[in-house]
Amino acid sequence: LQNLPETIIIIFIGFFAVFNLLKYMESGYGNKFYPIITSSMYPNIKPGSLVYSQKVDSYNVGDIVSYTEKTKEGVNTGKVFTHRIISATEDGMFILKGDANINSDPLEINKNQIQGRVAFILPLLGYVEVITKSLPGFLVFILVPCIFLLKRQFYVVRSYFKSN
Repeated sequence: LQNLPETIIIIFIGFFAVFNLLKYMESGYGNKFYPIITSSMYPNIKPGSLVYSQKVDSYNVGDIVSYTEKTKEGVNTGKVFTHRIISATEDGMFILKGDANINSDPLEINKNQIQGRVAFILPLLGYVEVITKSLPGFLVFILVPCIFLLKRQFYVVRSYFKSN
């Protein structure tokens, strides 16, 4: 019972370490995790979920894919969306739409923009990524527990040396 706070903090920090390790390892294999923060794919993908997208050789109508957005001029905006392919054009472009959206996405998507097909969905874990990427989230969920753990260990080491 005396070591319960340290155990909880170690498990908590370990969870975030494993989560971030997976995030850094993903890009080398062409697979990526993306948080879903909107309800555009509801009810199939709920807001706050984390999707895992894998690169595949071909994409078909009905596939849910994650893709990078580009402007009409072809400039990458840095935003990634996860929507369903609703049709393909003869010139190899795709038309996508969120399941909950009324209209399709405004621009056609080429295969190079697709980051991968959604392989599985992890409910609620998208919030973890969004929160920890913010400064308050980092402070509360990473830095404060680490400081608390280090402080407790400092007192343990100090009391050990005083008794010997």
